[in-house]
Amino acid sequence: MKPLISILVPVYNVEVYIDECLDSLAGQTYTNLEIILVDDGSTDSSLQYCQDWAKRDTRFRVFHIENHGVSYARNYALSKCTGDYIGFVDPDDWIDKDMYEIMMQNMLQYNSDIHGTGFVTEHDNGPKISLRQASARQMTQNEALHEIFGFNGQKPILIWSLCDKLIRRQLIGDLRLDEGLKLSEDQWFLWQLVRRANLISYTPSLSYHYRMREGSATHSVMTPEKGTYLDAMKRILRDATTLDKELQKDLKRQYDIILINVLKHIIVSDSLSMKSVYDAEHLHLLKSLSSLLLSSRTSLRQKLGVIYLSLPFSVAYRLKSLIS
Repeated sequence: MKPLISILVPVYNVEVYIDECLDSLAGQTYTNLEIILVDDGSTDSSLQYCQDWAKRDTRFRVFHIENHGVSYARNYALSKCTGDYIGFVDPDDWIDKDMYEIMMQNMLQYNSDIHGTGFVTEHDNGPKISLRQASARQMTQNEALHEIFGFNGQKPILIWSLCDKLIRRQLIGDLRLDEGLKLSEDQWFLWQLVRRANLISYTPSLSYHYRMREGSATHSVMTPEKGTYLDAMKRILRDATTLDKELQKDLKRQYDIILINVLKHIIVSDSLSMKSVYDAEHLHLLKSLSSLLLSSRTSLRQKLGVIYLSLPFSVAYRLKSLIS
């Protein structure tokens, strides 16, 4: 008997896209699946679409809950699933028909705890590949941390997204997504999983199709209540203090780059409610100013952004047309 894969799908107001997503799951060449659909209080017809699919295919299991957010919905799905392996799919995306078959073959071949396949971003003007394609491989925990979370001067083969991964259920155990993290919560969750893992495998299939659209959870606007995309990286930096110094340096550099983007976003999006966040993070930028400007790994565009963002909030805000 083939191992059972549980595919967890948090659903919220995606009636335009969900049929394509669920059709791609139902059509998988690997058929021993249970597909857990958690409707997170949708106000459109998403729940009805889910229920219609469950009537046609008994592998679909549908749950309806009050709206609590994507992390709560994923955690709820984790409490209901029974599979030996866990996959995550977002309801506005779709996957190639052989994605889970390839993943499972490699997990069994390599005896890995996590397998990654990479993804394609689907824009209105066509697909784009932002990842480096490498040969199929097996990685130790340390190698995977460097590849996914570190920096080696080139594009990564995998990033922190959960959706292009297949994960051994035993590895997850009682670990759950932190519902207090409203942004980049999957980044912190995957970090913890990789830290638990012995072996991680990879194939350059690029089987996951990630739809870029406004209004999705990934494009959430930063607010004081939600925090920033830096919150997960701060946790990772604290957790990495026992790891090798090169990885710590790479993580610090990633943090600084995200910091630049967060400060720029606050200015450009007129997020005046985030001024206190800007002021606090601005102090960190000033401490890293010389290392960022002197680093050969910082592009000219990034250096210009650093110089601009070193200005106090009031000055940078008046000059925001320079970066808009």
